[in-house]
Amino acid sequence: MPAVQRRAAHLRARPRGPPARRHARRGPGGLGALRRPRVLRRLRRRRRDRARGGRHRHPGPARGARGQLDRLVVPARRRQGRAARRGARARGGHRRRRARPRHRDARRRDGLSVQSSEVTTGRRVAVVLEPGDEVLASLTEACRAHGIRQGFVPVFSGAFRTARFIAADVPVDDQEPPLPHEVTVTYTEGIGSGTILWDADTQTPTPHLHLAVGVKNAAAAGFAGHVLGAETHYTVEVLIEEVVAPALLRVPDPRAYGIPTMRFA
Repeated sequence: MPAVQRRAAHLRARPRGPPARRHARRGPGGLGALRRPRVLRRLRRRRRDRARGGRHRHPGPARGARGQLDRLVVPARRRQGRAARRGARARGGHRRRRARPRHRDARRRDGLSVQSSEVTTGRRVAVVLEPGDEVLASLTEACRAHGIRQGFVPVFSGAFRTARFIAADVPVDDQEPPLPHEVTVTYTEGIGSGTILWDADTQTPTPHLHLAVGVKNAAAAGFAGHVLGAETHYTVEVLIEEVVAPALLRVPDPRAYGIPTMRFA
């Protein structure tokens, strides 16, 4: 009997305290973060504040850095505020940036000169040449009809009955100066591109085209160069893109043997 009583006392329910809280969240602030010392110190601080009956607050400069707050120096630009900066701008006391030029003549360290300019484009005009049309004269007439003084020719392709280039069909001794010869090829097809600039002497838009063609009856033998003239065979398709600004002009360049090259006005 005494043994049975001792066993019943052993099986008697023991008084338990409130269940321990578990951090049910997961992620950077959950169970995985409990292993970090900084998070553990933060949790201990929160428990201590709750036991004292106060609310936990993060120690800001007023609590944890009172000694450093007295030595804190606020920059003058931040201290004066936005309104003061506006007043300085109105008085002209701020530093103004120089306006960038529209076009530049930037010289590189290696001695080469490069000209560049931002281009404002306008309209796009598609031109279709029919059999027998002369290419340069037809493009000039199309620019006059649409009031285009200058522009680019990004698309220039078709079939040509004849095409005249600044080129040579025989070897030349000196290839450095411009070629004094011209070559006429017949029944070709090819593509090219170019520019259209205003000629102040003749008061007309003047196309400047370069073309690469293959002769159909000579195993597509290639010819390429500056176009002096061409006649449409089947059709020639051209796209003209107008340039509104800046003004484009051609100036003879002594470094290019006096050939007029494009410049920005």
